[in-house]
Amino acid sequence: MILRLVRHGETDWSAERRYTGRSNVGLNSVGRRQAAALAVIAAGPYDSVWCSDLGRCVETATLMEAEATPTPELREFDFGEIEGRRWPDLDEATQRGLLDFDGFVAPGGES
Repeated sequence: MILRLVRHGETDWSAERRYTGRSNVGLNSVGRRQAAALAVIAAGPYDSVWCSDLGRCVETATLMEAEATPTPELREFDFGEIEGRRWPDLDEATQRGLLDFDGFVAPGGES
């Protein structure tokens, strides 16, 4: 069996280095080009393809010409109140928590 893992293409938030998590931020033009390039370098056939049900993941799968099954269980970590923020904008306690991620509980998000 061959397992291939692919990350979604770039979003405006990832380009700005913002915590995205479960926010449904779509691909930007760079991300769409990245996903389309995967159609060539990661061409199937595949027995099955799964992706998060968030738009950026579904669009990445579509642009790479993969018939994917959107799966909510594959969503990224829920950063709660941190979503949309950048590292320099976080207080020191939150930064420390993110560095020790195993014990971190995101305010308003998941643990």
